[in-house]
Amino acid sequence: MKCKLNNAYSIIKNEKDVAFIRELNKYTIRENSEICRRLKKILSSKNGIIKREDLSFDDFLYSKKVLIPSIVVVDKKNESTIDYCLQYTDKISEKEISNAVIVIVGLGGIGQVVMEQLVASGLKKFILIDFDKIVEKNFNRQFLILNDDIGKHKVDAVETNLRNRYDGLEIIKYRIKLIKKEDLNEILDSHKVDFIVGAADHPPNKIQAIILEISKAKKIPCGFASVGLNYSVVGPILTGHESFFFPNDNRKFAFKEILSASASFTNSITGAILAKEIFFFLFRIEKSKIIEKQLIFDFKEYTSTIC
Repeated sequence: MKCKLNNAYSIIKNEKDVAFIRELNKYTIRENSEICRRLKKILSSKNGIIKREDLSFDDFLYSKKVLIPSIVVVDKKNESTIDYCLQYTDKISEKEISNAVIVIVGLGGIGQVVMEQLVASGLKKFILIDFDKIVEKNFNRQFLILNDDIGKHKVDAVETNLRNRYDGLEIIKYRIKLIKKEDLNEILDSHKVDFIVGAADHPPNKIQAIILEISKAKKIPCGFASVGLNYSVVGPILTGHESFFFPNDNRKFAFKEILSASASFTNSITGAILAKEIFFFLFRIEKSKIIEKQLIFDFKEYTSTIC
């Protein structure tokens, strides 16, 4: 494996020491140390690349992620995302990211944010399920639609607008309303799926129950989110093996009637958090804190509780 200097670190040098600083992390080495000599070798090498075998297994620079793997990224749009992932793990694959298949049930204020975030992170394969058409009141919280899309099905507009920005997307659309579990079961029987996103809020209670039952039966991981006025709920993420019952005290947020008052920022925050948790879960970057749990986010106090 080849390594490169991690650009997330600033390097500050004085007469005796060299300091590496990344946010709250600071590591210092002596100017005349063996480690510093290795660093100079890296900086003077072609393209700043060094072979991993030239480093010992417990090398300071590598263990502190001052050095990270130098991975060839095929799609340059993914380069920043891969570098971000390398801050957490060495085991990240652009191919694995692009091959993951995600089902999104509901393309409203949360579903569109989740999809946009995942596409921007390098995912390319999606199955979209939504029956609704676009109306003017959607525009304050749904960012994958345009003025000319009014009256169109959401799945059609979202597909077209994303394809105009990103190459290589594989999108399958179903313009249906999930009423019974057989509806979702029939779709999933036709595709290999890695994750189901439950972002629909109608019919209340029933749609989540359908996804939960199918997820468990087919051992497909799933995740949910919903947004209210002062609070939102992100989670749970379920692996498809466990039984989960939404706590009664959270039902007023998770399984509500459709809220007529909505805002772009509350939907965006909620959808972005869910997208991040899905990404980290799928590609084993870091263990999700909302597996079998829910994060309750307070928009007024900017606090959160996991329960």
